[in-house]
Amino acid sequence: MKKLSGLLMVGILPLLLVFSSKVQGATIDEIADKIQANYEKILDYQANFVQEVTLTNIKKIQKNEGVVYFKKGGKMRWDYQKPQRQEFISDGKTIWHYMPADNQVWVDKAAHAFSSKTPSTFLTGMGNLKKDFKIKFTESPLVDTKKNYLLELFPKEEQPGIKRLLLVVAKDSYQVVETLVYDQFGNLTRVTFSEIKVNSNLPDDLFTFQIPKGAEVIRPPVLPRKHKPR
Repeated sequence: MKKLSGLLMVGILPLLLVFSSKVQGATIDEIADKIQANYEKILDYQANFVQEVTLTNIKKIQKNEGVVYFKKGGKMRWDYQKPQRQEFISDGKTIWHYMPADNQVWVDKAAHAFSSKTPSTFLTGMGNLKKDFKIKFTESPLVDTKKNYLLELFPKEEQPGIKRLLLVVAKDSYQVVETLVYDQFGNLTRVTFSEIKVNSNLPDDLFTFQIPKGAEVIRPPVLPRKHKPR
């Protein structure tokens, strides 16, 4: 459960040397600027998602579906609806992972979750594409069958759980419609977004969570502070 939960976090927390390559007249620098400018205008975001986690060691693909919400200020909510209900919620300060089937809630500080630069930090307004990543077009093809841009991102600083990150970007709107995150073990978390809605004035209480009565609460261990030698 811990292994899979970690991969889910990489995929959802999985939209984050610039090359001079060109695709139909557009440089990678220009495309990155347009993506960044587009998301800086977005105050909140909602979409349906399909997430596929491929575990290489057991050759298994786990598929999840649901609805995701983001709001500037580090707020996010992933409502997993199929095949099993789960909720990842953050109000920008605290993050909760609720598993109703187990009646468990994992609780941590949002700063710990957002310390890694992922597509989620970009969507919540806490990431910068060109500042956080080196970006290039994928080797081949440069656009997919729907004529979207395919970008490959490399974190400028080492990020836990991320070795390679691909973004599929809609050519007309410069919105990220798909993310692919590979970890150091070759596992792949692929998330596809559809029915995207932006600036719908999502309420702040959508990003809060009340721990159900009787639920088991799991928190990360508190590490002892290191004392400086006198």
